[in-house]
Amino acid sequence: ALQNLIKNFHDHHYQPRWEIRSAGIVIRFSNCPFRSLIADTDFFCQLDVLAIEQHTGLTASKIDSQRLKSQHHCQFVLTSK
Repeated sequence: ALQNLIKNFHDHHYQPRWEIRSAGIVIRFSNCPFRSLIADTDFFCQLDVLAIEQHTGLTASKIDSQRLKSQHHCQFVLTSK
């Protein structure tokens, strides 16, 4: 499920990566396609959370967001429900 999720986000140009940390699985997006809208609303981040939860069956929470030049980096942690 996680590999399919990563592939889906990759196909939509999010430049996703995942890693395991002590807090749980962390998914990082290096290129959010909605970066120009994120400054105004958190709506698209919530859609990403829902998509992650639907595909993995885990609870997802946004833990970080940074804007660097033309890119927007986001991180989500996945934990058991």
